[in-house]
Amino acid sequence: MSETLIGYRAPPSTLPPASEHCIPRIFLVHEAGTKHREPITTESLVLPSIKPGQLWVVEHSSTDVHPSPLAHRAITAANVVIYDRGLFPIVAANLRLGSYAEPASSPNGVPDGTPDRCIQFARDGWSVVRLVDHGQPLDARRKRIGRLVDRLIGTGCSPSQTVILFANANGSALQQTETELDRLGIVVEATTSEDCLAIAFAAVGAGAARHLQAISSNGLAG
Repeated sequence: MSETLIGYRAPPSTLPPASEHCIPRIFLVHEAGTKHREPITTESLVLPSIKPGQLWVVEHSSTDVHPSPLAHRAITAANVVIYDRGLFPIVAANLRLGSYAEPASSPNGVPDGTPDRCIQFARDGWSVVRLVDHGQPLDARRKRIGRLVDRLIGTGCSPSQTVILFANANGSALQQTETELDRLGIVVEATTSEDCLAIAFAAVGAGAARHLQAISSNGLAG
């Protein structure tokens, strides 16, 4: 199946080889907050900026064609978006010109390289968003976040690094919780299947990414 790809792509030396179905467009991370859980309405929430080297994990339902303000910010503001395949229509409709996007790898019995790919993009100075289908089981959520935390610590991130989790269920007000990287699993464990999460990690990489090169045509490898 052919999918459309719009935007810019980095030189081959700065972006790892992309898989098929990739779209030049990207993901997100945030730092700061208060160490308590507080309700925030969509109207009052000051959406965080996406800075070079930051990584976000954002959940969104593949059955909802209209992203939440936070998910929309993630897709449109990041340099790189790595998404679950079922979310392709949402990414294609919202990815901004100049960004890059590609589907997450399908393990098929082999180790999932997606966490390392996200981290590498961030360490290279890109702002990165990992867009995840909210329809997955809670156990899959816990394992996915646990793997990412392990890989971040394994690549040198401090266990006490700031992490901010946003959660809402069935259109309720956003709940914001600040924690530390090595305690994120405890916070995630307290969420329910109704909660749609967005997790903002403090900067993984530093500095701006290399200059993006424009391409003359729009399209997606299919």
